[in-house]
Amino acid sequence: MQMKQLLPLLLLAFFGMSTASAQFTKIGITAGYDTDLVKSLSADYITSSTTLDVRGIDLTRFDKSTMYSMACENAHVRIFTGYDLPKMNASAYFALVGIFNRWDDISYATPEGAYMSFGSVGHEIALESSLDKRFTLGNILYLDLGAGMNSGVGFGGYSYINTWNTEIVDYGSDRDAMDVLTGNDIVATSYTADINEYAENKVSLHSRVFGKVGAGIIFFDRVEIGVAVRYGAGLRSHIGGIASATELRSFEFNSAYRF
Repeated sequence: MQMKQLLPLLLLAFFGMSTASAQFTKIGITAGYDTDLVKSLSADYITSSTTLDVRGIDLTRFDKSTMYSMACENAHVRIFTGYDLPKMNASAYFALVGIFNRWDDISYATPEGAYMSFGSVGHEIALESSLDKRFTLGNILYLDLGAGMNSGVGFGGYSYINTWNTEIVDYGSDRDAMDVLTGNDIVATSYTADINEYAENKVSLHSRVFGKVGAGIIFFDRVEIGVAVRYGAGLRSHIGGIASATELRSFEFNSAYRF
């Protein structure tokens, strides 16, 4: 089954379970850091995600084989509510997720000395649902195993693109005996900037499915403090652009109050 088919089915399943004798049990907040890497930052993806004018750049020179660095920094905050599902012996969670100043960057270098760096800074808001199975030890320690999904919109911010070339000049053929003795410079490198532009991001849509593992401590049968990791896959598409697969890796600190 393809992800495009799986996402709506999973969402419907979560909403169905939430109405099956669900009991509101907790509220909480998480804060953490994740990466949501676009698996193929192609020329088509770059041109579809921004209003940058890249008509003067030969983007076909920059592909996966010439990529030398990639960055993705997403600090996030999640506000959630929890509901017990007695018939399933599990809990459903619904959350509002915010990512602010999300930064993506990718850089390329060709053997001929041509360089390009493309990146964007923006924001995201998403709605999330998940289903967790909890295991406890003396109602003091807990382990959560779960799965979920979120879908949302990316907005605001800006994109940038920088291109430059390097020229290396070898003076070895002109060196004489005195150059050898004094150790004069052998190689000189010059840098030539071609394009340095900024523009607005286009609005994007995204969906992700993920698995989750969490653990923590319960205080006084009311307060939970813990950590969790998430791993998943998704799709990201800009309005009028192409859809690209993404890979999610996330780490968070969380706290909750149980009623």
